[in-house]
Amino acid sequence: MTDMTVVDYIEQRIGKQAGYHSKRACRSQLTYRRFQTAAIILGALTPLLLAFNLLLVPPAKQFGQYVFTLMPIMAAVSLTVVQSFLSTYQYKDHWLESRATKEALDQELYLYRLGAGPYQSVANADALLVERCETIIGTERDSWVSAIKSSSQTTGAA
Repeated sequence: MTDMTVVDYIEQRIGKQAGYHSKRACRSQLTYRRFQTAAIILGALTPLLLAFNLLLVPPAKQFGQYVFTLMPIMAAVSLTVVQSFLSTYQYKDHWLESRATKEALDQELYLYRLGAGPYQSVANADALLVERCETIIGTERDSWVSAIKSSSQTTGAA
């Protein structure tokens, strides 16, 4: 038997996990939204720059013609890079998974503190809280490990 009480468990384990997942969700959401915004702007900018190139620059070889020719190419390359970051690092998935884990931990804690749901008629509510929270944390961890393994197999890494 350990000296850890349920209050210690709530503060040290659930509190830390909920805080971690909350921060990770916020960080992933912010990164995802920044990259998605850049992708939208670059995607919209590319045809616009091509149109400027066709409409505003006379066919004579001028410096402006080269600039307007390179700008849409750079926008298209940048868009490809941004979209690659979004698909490779899966910020949206991390954001949603972390938010779901944090919310599940919060819900479990509310049910426990109010003696509701599965905690209503159980002899040892403290042990049930630990089991259910560890299941939530373990499921998120297993999902993360699975994603890492899947990612390394598709990229050919060992």
